[in-house]
Amino acid sequence: MAEVFLRKASGLVRDISARDVLFFNTGGINTGIGLAYIFLLGYAFYPGANQILALVLVAALAVIQTVTYLFFTITMPRSGGEYMFISRTLHPSVGFAMSFSYTLMMLFYSALAAAQFGKMGLASLFQILAVKTGNMSWIGPAEWASSPVGSFILGTILLFAFGAILIREMKTYLRVQMITWIISVLGLVAVMVVLLTLSQGHFADAFNAYAKDFINDPNPYARVISEAKAAGYTSGGFSWGSTIAASVWPFFALAFGAQSASFAGEIRKVGRSQFIGTTGAVVFSAVLSLIIIGLAQAAIGSEFLGAVAYNYYVAPDFSTPVTPWMHFLVTLATNNWLWIALIILGWIFWSYYWIPVNMLYVTRVVFAWSFDRLVPAKLGEVHRKYHTPANTVILATILTEFFLALIVLTPYLQTLVGIVTMTLTFVFVGLAAMAFPYVRKDLFARTPVNYRIAGIPVMSILGLVTAGGMAFICYRLLSDPVVAANTTPSLIFVFGQIVLGLIIFYVARAVRRRQDIDIDLAYREIPSE
Repeated sequence: MAEVFLRKASGLVRDISARDVLFFNTGGINTGIGLAYIFLLGYAFYPGANQILALVLVAALAVIQTVTYLFFTITMPRSGGEYMFISRTLHPSVGFAMSFSYTLMMLFYSALAAAQFGKMGLASLFQILAVKTGNMSWIGPAEWASSPVGSFILGTILLFAFGAILIREMKTYLRVQMITWIISVLGLVAVMVVLLTLSQGHFADAFNAYAKDFINDPNPYARVISEAKAAGYTSGGFSWGSTIAASVWPFFALAFGAQSASFAGEIRKVGRSQFIGTTGAVVFSAVLSLIIIGLAQAAIGSEFLGAVAYNYYVAPDFSTPVTPWMHFLVTLATNNWLWIALIILGWIFWSYYWIPVNMLYVTRVVFAWSFDRLVPAKLGEVHRKYHTPANTVILATILTEFFLALIVLTPYLQTLVGIVTMTLTFVFVGLAAMAFPYVRKDLFARTPVNYRIAGIPVMSILGLVTAGGMAFICYRLLSDPVVAANTTPSLIFVFGQIVLGLIIFYVARAVRRRQDIDIDLAYREIPSE
């Protein structure tokens, strides 16, 4: 019988600190993109929703989720994330199928970030330059950057640049990540500073000065609201149903604060670092978001935020010529070039943050598959000089480029379609956490997190809440017309990945048996790192 694992040790190096994990998971959450979609869609299409309460509810679930992941990574500090948790607890085929679908969607959101670099980042930059300098020649570059061809070209450049960075040793990526984090957060700080100086009257005056050339009205701010109401927009009051429905948008960001589990085998002092870097990332991002949402509602007005976004989709003549991203609206109300520059740079950096974060996640998970002999050994090789899975980085870059083409050049993939499969994976992680203390009794007894309350393992309790909460989010995603995940093509895309993952697993298992390799033996053990 051949060796169970690809080799005796992974060849990866424990070079990652708690700070690195915090920066990584903050990027996975991506406060900038999360806020952008809350302001663009949350206020427009969920009348009566309290956006602050929706975010608090999601943040509470996300904290419980990160602690569930923390328990798993302390117990199994190895590369692979969800794949490791589910395959060693429930069943290898389920672990691979859910991990396979999740990994494809990580590539999808890397591609989405690459597309947003042009649409959300550079297009806003050029539009702001046009407004602030009075030089309308910047409008052409703004339109090109947000066009399908422009987004594709700019995204492609970014993808291959980060592919090259990820091939090099982790220290190279971590330096780039630190710079990205600092500038991204400074952008949010600048947003808060500007909002603190505004009143609704001040913002209305600034918007009117900007919009007078394309909205023929002495008060464009008020006209935006009146036209939105005439087109069907409603606001005001409070609705628990709308608040819970709107929670899918903060979930779009906050649910991804524990992705560092994918490279747990490379983290120093994994328990401490994971706690700081996962739960800390969720709390940090949630607090920043809550402050900005509260300030924006006071300074710009909830009604206007919803109306200008609603009109962008329903009555575009009474919205902004480019997407009314929140950071763009904020810059209209200041002439301080320091704050404008920081806001622009911050959002450009937020717009691409998902690219390296998601691609790094994918490389470590595919590496774990190869280590268990599910995929070709080439994908488990480590670069002799850089100690990174270079072949997997190249594959991830190529696949992300394919998704980028689908996103910007075709109408088939919607923004949140992939979150359904990812949330289903979170459900199975919760189920695995519930079962782990009972199906892996010996391993659980040896772990430092074998706490109990009234005889019930805390890990099982955390798993129950995680699984239940994520199952409810799945229901919301599939029943929300704004998300557009319940169309026939979307459902085929979502569940087809899981079926394909199951097929790949059983084909790989049969092939390995012909090679006298019993991969089932691997799932009885925790691989060496």
